[in-house]
Amino acid sequence: MVSYTEKANLEEKTEVNDQQAGAFLRQARKAKGLTRQELADKIGCHINTIYNLEERGQASLEMWRAVAGELGYEHQRPHIFIPK
Repeated sequence: MVSYTEKANLEEKTEVNDQQAGAFLRQARKAKGLTRQELADKIGCHINTIYNLEERGQASLEMWRAVAGELGYEHQRPHIFIPK
């Protein structure tokens, strides 16, 4: 298992725990040059949903998949992000 703290390169398979998953997706969002509002608009949710996912790691499975997919990752449980 590769933890977020050990992982700097977003181009390889990355597995993280619940507390790190939101931070991983925040890093991926910033790497794409998107604001939280832009990402929320793209997937059709409220900006607070993105905030809760990134800062608290709280989201439904469907939201994890939607955000990860928009950022170019396939989301698998438990929080494994694979580049598409």
